[in-house]
Amino acid sequence: MKIHLIRSAGLGALAFMLMTSGARAAETPAAKTDNGIQEILVTAERHVSSVQKTPLSITVLGEDALKQKGITTGQDVADVVPGVKVMHEMGVTNVYIRGVGNTASNPYADSGVTFNLDGVALTLPSGAGGQMYDLARMEVLKGPQGTLYGRNATAGVMNIVTRDPDFVRGGYANVTFGNYDNVETEGAFNLPLSDTLAARVAFHTSNHKGYLSNGNNDEDGRGARLKLLWKPATGTRLLLGVDFDNQSGKGAQRVPVKSSDGSFYFNAALGINNPWYMQNTMPSPVGGNTQIVPSDAHVINRNWGIFAQLDQDVGIGVLTVLPSYREYKQDWKSADDGFAFQQQVSDKSKSIEVRLGSHDDRGSRLKWVLGAYGLSESLPNVVSVQQSFPIIGATSPEQANMYLQTTGTPYDKTSSYAFFAQATYRVLPVLRITGGIRYTHDSKHETGYTSNDISYSPYSQYTFKLDWRAVSQKATWRVGFDLDLAPQSMLYGNIATGYKAGGFGAGPTPGLTPGLTVDPTLVPLLTYKPEELTSYELGIKNSFFDRRLQVNLQGFYWNYKNQQIQTIFLFPLPSLPPVIVPSVVNAGAGKTYGADLDITYRFSPHDQIGVSLEVLGSKYDNFNYPFLFTSGLNQDKSGRPFNYAPSLSGSVDYSHVWDLANGGNVTLRAGVRFSASYWMSYNYDSASRQGAYSKTDLSLEYAAPEHAWFARAWVRNLENSAVLSYVGGSVPGTSLAPAPSGVSWATIQPPRTFGASFGVKF
Repeated sequence: MKIHLIRSAGLGALAFMLMTSGARAAETPAAKTDNGIQEILVTAERHVSSVQKTPLSITVLGEDALKQKGITTGQDVADVVPGVKVMHEMGVTNVYIRGVGNTASNPYADSGVTFNLDGVALTLPSGAGGQMYDLARMEVLKGPQGTLYGRNATAGVMNIVTRDPDFVRGGYANVTFGNYDNVETEGAFNLPLSDTLAARVAFHTSNHKGYLSNGNNDEDGRGARLKLLWKPATGTRLLLGVDFDNQSGKGAQRVPVKSSDGSFYFNAALGINNPWYMQNTMPSPVGGNTQIVPSDAHVINRNWGIFAQLDQDVGIGVLTVLPSYREYKQDWKSADDGFAFQQQVSDKSKSIEVRLGSHDDRGSRLKWVLGAYGLSESLPNVVSVQQSFPIIGATSPEQANMYLQTTGTPYDKTSSYAFFAQATYRVLPVLRITGGIRYTHDSKHETGYTSNDISYSPYSQYTFKLDWRAVSQKATWRVGFDLDLAPQSMLYGNIATGYKAGGFGAGPTPGLTPGLTVDPTLVPLLTYKPEELTSYELGIKNSFFDRRLQVNLQGFYWNYKNQQIQTIFLFPLPSLPPVIVPSVVNAGAGKTYGADLDITYRFSPHDQIGVSLEVLGSKYDNFNYPFLFTSGLNQDKSGRPFNYAPSLSGSVDYSHVWDLANGGNVTLRAGVRFSASYWMSYNYDSASRQGAYSKTDLSLEYAAPEHAWFARAWVRNLENSAVLSYVGGSVPGTSLAPAPSGVSWATIQPPRTFGASFGVKF
């Protein structure tokens, strides 16, 4: 019944828009007025176009919206874009779009959503965390973008576009103060060096104390960016950029949640009401206390990169060459299920994209782009796990805590290359068709070891070797159309495919370690196939009443195959204790479907309201995977909905401007983000379900004449809603479990925050 309701709602709304768009648009001239909604230009299709003329499901947050909404992290983006959820899992950030993303907290798996920074694809999503400053815009593309963006764009793309230099001297400086001793700064200075050369320097800092009562979930970040723009002649443009970012602190720590009812463990045990309350120890079932937060818990992320972009008019089109080099180092230690995890990653990547595209401004019936892409990535890493497992024969908590497993892969390399082409042809003055194709070849190779250090009888220390290779290749494609029903009304449709490469986990390689025999029937658990997604979408974009009203609607259906999920399981070894294997497996297949509705109405020169909604249904046709303390594909979750896939999510925003006699103004902004309940873990127990919630943001701002300076008071998450972003699996109850049985571990989003921001332009 629920599925039929969702389908009917989406189809009914689309039909209504189709019937009314022509008549309404005919009554609405396309003339631009000062009261109209601001037009935003994007480059999502490698050509410049307005959002309303881009036949994709795309949400764009411009420079002003990003600052006014206080968007500085991926979580902030998820709060304002329906259908997007961000999973913070200890030192790792992963993004879901419409229930499709990546569950992996280790470097063995690729992301399901690609982050691009100024056109450069980031190999690790966590590398985008410190880049959200001095932005021109943020583009969120929903659905597979396998043609123009290639690998790991299964669910979509997030384009972070920073401000380029221009030839006007000036800049700005902002500072924010808030609770939890929050202090943030941001600024930029633009400097013309000559008639053809300009520079822009930008910086940011962000510091606050921990949101958890024990000091965890804090932040200490800083970064800077330098960009140079050179225009030596007409048709030649060279952009150079270098940036660095450093994030540190105690890091994100999970809080214990009761699996039976989803309540917060310490709240129930101590009779308090503070979801952000956290202790470093908790009672152990065998007596005394168990250390559940490492005394040296920390996170250190260091990220820097350099890129260049040459755009050269070569007559038949514009040649673009985009080389880049990036390094990302991460060292974090945290706890999960009472076990201490430490991961050290050193990622180095080199990429280059070369493309040739038609001119945007010559009115040709054919727009086209073709190109090639290459990537070389080195990702050495070490993961250490100190844990307590009765299954290995420990007879006391002291012995159990002596169990340490370390997996190191000093050689972990990915090589990828691709060729792509896409063209849009204007068949009729009002009709255009689009077709594109991309061939991608991915090769992965890792060597390393896993060692288990156990210092009590009957076990002894041992080490086995790893040497895994995986090759994946795929042709992804897109076909579509867009039709002008009226001058300001466009109907569009697309069928597109996405692909994410296969790979391997960290299990023992058969035949590599002398004396070690691996059951060949279990080897498939140590490797995984590429995942694939096919998307079908039909939408309509409308502008009415001199562009004072925009109504966009899209229906979609995604078919998802070979989904890759992270799991941890015990891999049995003859005459040795079983090894804990963090791996990625193909769990199964499913589908997700629904509709997006976006309405923006500027009903007076001083008032604007926006409504964004997503209705979503999802279901796994088959879904099986191994889990801790078990072997084989014995966890059957077929028929369940996707994780991070609420049936309804959305936002409502309102702003009112009071013009003042001195030429300044005062602006009131209010926004409510809401979501129906959704699952966050494949356990599907009470602790894995985030209940329905709302979060309200308010701000009041004074802007001086000509926006020379501003002062803004703000509050975020007015309700103080306790929203979880990740829940890990609970350990089965045993006498030597490191924590009481039936306890899961969750990452919680920030509580209510408030403060004031001040800024000046010069």
